[in-house]
Amino acid sequence: MKFLVFLLLILKITLTFEQKPLCQPCIEVVDKIKQLGQDKDEIIKELSDICDRIFFGNQFLDTACKKYVVEGVDAITQKIEKLGNSTMVCHELHFC
Repeated sequence: MKFLVFLLLILKITLTFEQKPLCQPCIEVVDKIKQLGQDKDEIIKELSDICDRIFFGNQFLDTACKKYVVEGVDAITQKIEKLGNSTMVCHELHFC
């Protein structure tokens, strides 16, 4: 869960400000996690790839992002299982 929050905060910084700028990126990340199912290794790999794309090779930020992925993947998947709907997950995280 820390990773998702961290990821979305970074997206907030990089996006131009408009109404609810983090809602759609959050939903897309949650949808991607849902598509991967329960395969924890595949989820970590996919989210690590997202870290690579967001931080454009900045070693420090990329490493921190990937650390949050590994530590937070269980919490993220539990929240998705509990709430089900991607929009509701992002709404609970105050991104929508």
